[in-house]
Amino acid sequence: MAAYDEERAKIIASGIEVVPDPDRAFMLTIRRKKDVRKEHQDASDQAIFERAFSEKPDRAYSTKKKILAEGDSWVNIFTDIPGQPDTFVDVIAKKYYVNNIGWPGDTFRETFGAKQYKQPLSAGTFDFFVFSGGGVDFFGGDAMKNFVRPFNEGDGSKDAKTYVKDEFDYFLRGVARDYRTVLRETITWSAPKRTKLVMHGYDYSIPKPGGQYLGRRFEQLGFDTGTRLPREIVKVLVDRFYDALLSVAKGSGGRALVVDFRNTIGRLWHDEIHPNDGGAKKLATQAAKKMGLVL
Repeated sequence: MAAYDEERAKIIASGIEVVPDPDRAFMLTIRRKKDVRKEHQDASDQAIFERAFSEKPDRAYSTKKKILAEGDSWVNIFTDIPGQPDTFVDVIAKKYYVNNIGWPGDTFRETFGAKQYKQPLSAGTFDFFVFSGGGVDFFGGDAMKNFVRPFNEGDGSKDAKTYVKDEFDYFLRGVARDYRTVLRETITWSAPKRTKLVMHGYDYSIPKPGGQYLGRRFEQLGFDTGTRLPREIVKVLVDRFYDALLSVAKGSGGRALVVDFRNTIGRLWHDEIHPNDGGAKKLATQAAKKMGLVL
């Protein structure tokens, strides 16, 4: 980031803050800070206005490859605000041209329904379309209890699959159906460019005792987050999500790619469900390799 952008980011951060929404995983809200002096708030507002209407500076990219990114907070987490970690898309954007139209907290249905990706895809200039979605739908808020049985209904079983409801499979069938629609849209709207759809799942998030995204959700269902069982349930959910994505890519003639992020982040987590800067770099390496890019 240029020195001017770093200074402007500090000014913006003096008047606003990014706040996680405890009721929706992957959801972040920007709000004004309390008890901020008026001159700092005015300066922050002005910096936000300037950033919104300023043109991106020309940069020398390593290749002419262009990427469109849409989806949840795994592609956009307000990285320009100090204190927020990079996403894997942010890391890739340091070397390749990326148009990132994602927004943290959007559900798959919201992103799919709005179709804000139609116009940029129709320009026929992008080599890859990274579509990130689904995590909000099965990790966020009440979604966990929609797909996971309470511990007392499992008769003490240590088999994680026991606790995953059939409703999760119904949900995944809908996800696969909608991703196939996104694939058809990508093929149709990007022609004759032959843009490739890039899908990804998530890594194995680790529920923590009292964790705002996962830990307390499992605890509300009667699970002990000090045991491995909640972690194993997350693993089942994530694996089945990948199965749905792979079913879409199969038979696509190479027009749909699936980036497998499982067992990539390790301990490099920013919180229960987002990677820190180091984790984002590892994810970016995986994504770039799948797209044939070099970081």
